[in-house]
Amino acid sequence: QGQSLTEYVQLGLEDNGMGLPLDVCLHRAGIWSQVANIPHGIECTEWSSYMTKPEAYRVQLARALFRASLGTLRMLVVMDPLRHCNRSELPETRRLWQDALRPMLK
Repeated sequence: QGQSLTEYVQLGLEDNGMGLPLDVCLHRAGIWSQVANIPHGIECTEWSSYMTKPEAYRVQLARALFRASLGTLRMLVVMDPLRHCNRSELPETRRLWQDALRPMLK
């Protein structure tokens, strides 16, 4: 790992004022509350070890949202973000991904 969650999501550009703010990306990806509860929050370098697989996928979604806000994302391939979800979480997780990706369709 080695990168803080901030560095991972914002590609090391967090101090340049480019793209969406980190909190906006994390909120849109539905992962903000989980990030707020891990030790050292957004500065944690072991963030993925504190998350379930579906939560880690949402961090990747936050990263894609940031990249899209830079105008550098031309195509996004999503490979089954519902895998590793409990059956009871499927509808909410599906809705979350759809809501997060919908603005990218414009």
